[in-house]
Amino acid sequence: MLHELTVHLPFLQGLSLLTVLNWAGFFFALAFIPSILLQRSDRPMSALAWILCLIELPFVGILFWWIFGLRHLRRRRRKRRKAMSEIDIRLRQQREQLDSLVLPAEESERLTLGPIQADTSTQTSDEFALQVVNFFDIDAGIFPSSSNNHIKAYTNGVDAFKAFEDAIKEAKDHVHFEFYIWEDDETGHRFRDLLIECAQRGVEVRALYDAIGGSRVNGKFMKKLKKAGGQAAPFLPVTLLERRLRINFRNHRKIIVIDGKVAFTGGINIADEYTNWHDTAFRFEGPVVYQFQEVFAEDWYFATNQDIVDSRYFPPISSDTLPQHRDTTEQGAHTRVLASGPDMRAQAIHKAFFIAMTQATSRVWFLTPYFIPDEAILMAIETAAMRGVDVRIILPGKGATDVFVTYWAGRSFYERLLDAGVHIYEFKGRILHAKNLILDDKWSFVGSSNMDIRSFRLNFETNCIIEDEKLNERLSQFFEDSLEECEKVSLEPFVNRPNSERLLESTVRLFSPLM
Repeated sequence: MLHELTVHLPFLQGLSLLTVLNWAGFFFALAFIPSILLQRSDRPMSALAWILCLIELPFVGILFWWIFGLRHLRRRRRKRRKAMSEIDIRLRQQREQLDSLVLPAEESERLTLGPIQADTSTQTSDEFALQVVNFFDIDAGIFPSSSNNHIKAYTNGVDAFKAFEDAIKEAKDHVHFEFYIWEDDETGHRFRDLLIECAQRGVEVRALYDAIGGSRVNGKFMKKLKKAGGQAAPFLPVTLLERRLRINFRNHRKIIVIDGKVAFTGGINIADEYTNWHDTAFRFEGPVVYQFQEVFAEDWYFATNQDIVDSRYFPPISSDTLPQHRDTTEQGAHTRVLASGPDMRAQAIHKAFFIAMTQATSRVWFLTPYFIPDEAILMAIETAAMRGVDVRIILPGKGATDVFVTYWAGRSFYERLLDAGVHIYEFKGRILHAKNLILDDKWSFVGSSNMDIRSFRLNFETNCIIEDEKLNERLSQFFEDSLEECEKVSLEPFVNRPNSERLLESTVRLFSPLM
């Protein structure tokens, strides 16, 4: 047996090989602690979790830290920043085309991020606007607010896929297609073949898929598209030939841009399963399409070194070319894109969620499939409820999640939130994948980001902040309809749940800073 083997060295006489390996692993793990402290200096609980993992399971912990924990995007981050700086001059020129459709310069200067007010009881909607969405820093992924945008919401995969297909069939110049998951199934083949048809009729096609989420559509799957004249590229491929395995830092975005005039985003990916999942997608027309185009252009440059910033991809937009009847009001919605990722220190989406929830005056309703908030988001939710805001959260129930671990980790936060007056509902039956945040009577946050640490810090995400009463009303109705498929979580029964559930939640919660 392994523990009976001894090492015949004078200074290790009598020690078993297992003991020697344990001590070697321990000292090897200690060598990684400075790396953890430096790279998790802003997240002490995460640092502590990693250190404990290294000490208790040294060899496994070292492997996990090397693959999942190290911030090994530094070289890639420099490359991405270079891409942004090289195309920024031309992007600024394209932005000038917006003219009066974007807030005038003097108004943009006035609309700066204001201080968080201690007393929000007398806060007006305009003050909320000033503090939540009227600040921008494009280098940090925070785009300026634009008006005259028309938005349509799709609350199921069937309708969303039809809208995607109809828009792609109408493409005349180019289709830019970017998704985290793209399966090699009927839906995946249908969209690939649709893109092939576009390429064959002379439309430029660029397809960008995440190397892990879209791993099934590599190589042979894309060969037909490339043969037809289209282009396809993986985002951050994982390869053993590179110095490190890049499992983290995935492109979680879902973006379609067609002719620089129509854009889509949301939570829906390209796979059969999304026809049955509870999810949403959104169609945009208007100046905000430029912002989606910028995000795609930067991602494409990052993945391929091809600079596609050209006037053909940013065609002139005027009020005459905008449709007048959509889910939004006739004058159009004020909209802006937030693009965050591990190469940006600003963490724009995280900050926007925090500010929005701390400034909401009447309600905070949201659905999210993965709920692992950090302390800041947790405090924002908790204090919103404590000051009288109607806070409701819809999360997946046990059978409505595709990631078992995040379900139990999310439940570990319930007791604290319930005690603060938050209303929590668990969705039953099918998979919940919608990611919508509804604030007061006219604000909505939609996009690809989940309410979890991975979305805030590790993934490339794209969200939209929308000021529009009709869209807010539409999403509110979707939220209320979703409640019919939910079971409300009550404080007393939850507190008295079995100890086995408590133990499982607490165990998984220990690893939440690593997720």
